[in-house]
Amino acid sequence: MPNTKKTKIVATLGPATSNKDVIREMIMAGVDVFRINFSHADYDDVSERIAMIRELNEELGIFTAILGDLQGPKLRVGVMAGEVVVAPGDEIVFETGEPFEGDAERVY
Repeated sequence: MPNTKKTKIVATLGPATSNKDVIREMIMAGVDVFRINFSHADYDDVSERIAMIRELNEELGIFTAILGDLQGPKLRVGVMAGEVVVAPGDEIVFETGEPFEGDAERVY
């Protein structure tokens, strides 16, 4: 039976909620979407959670969606030549390629 309501209940799965009985209870309580944070789980954990959700969807005849929360881009800087203080309005160039010691104008 399709779910036609427009508001959805999204629940994040973590260590305390990653067993089949708890997930079943959450589905029966009305969860529409399970969010899995890929930044805080390894491949085996994610695979196991997805398998449990799919098995329960089949078993219960309910479609519960899976939302994979992926980490966005991170800027990491390399070694700095010394203490760098950045003020509003300063321009800094971020470069890739050969590593170098960064300063107040250029950062690796």
